Amino acid sequence: MKTHLKGIRRVIFYYLISMFLGWAGFLIIAVLGLNMAGVDIVLLVYTVLVTLFHSSITYVYMHEFGEEDRKPYKWSRYKAKGFVCGFVGFLFIILLECGMIAIADHYFIVSHPYFKIDTVNAYVTNLLYIPFYWFYKILQPGFLVPKITLLNMWFPVPYMTVVSGFGYAMGYSGLNIIKKSPQNPLVRRLLFGKKSNKKVQPKITIKK
Repeated sequence: MKTHLKGIRRVIFYYLISMFLGWAGFLIIAVLGLNMAGVDIVLLVYTVLVTLFHSSITYVYMHEFGEEDRKPYKWSRYKAKGFVCGFVGFLFIILLECGMIAIADHYFIVSHPYFKIDTVNAYVTNLLYIPFYWFYKILQPGFLVPKITLLNMWFPVPYMTVVSGFGYAMGYSGLNIIKKSPQNPLVRRLLFGKKSNKKVQPKITIKK
């Protein structure tokens, strides 16, 4: 159970990182291109890149997690463990999103005597799902900020379950897409929550 929680915690952690990057870029692009035609396309492309980044760091960690489980430990080890961690981890995001939708629908009611303000709910419900803005934008092309609903909010679940499960299964099987694990201490601390125990040996070339 302890190792499952470790995997679930990391799935959530890397999603929060991508959520922060998504909103940081979204706000910068939205402010700079407020009156620019096609700003929504720029946001769509940016969030595709955020999703790819999120998928990459999740895959790298889950691969490392799977490699650790190849050792003969006594805890639970099975090839589908990454799928379980990814699914349960994202259920936590789903529960938060349900809360955001409920709050937005019942408490964020904005009125103005002259202007129609109807996008507050959309921003609130996109708070957690900003890395997948591109998907909801495709579903609702006529809106700069598409709204997350109780029906379409489930899309990221199978996606992230597959990414997490695939990364773990590759590591558990000893297979690699990325041949070398990053050796930079800062990068490894970001990805794995600890400093690298591996030391890079300098290459010595003897001139004849």
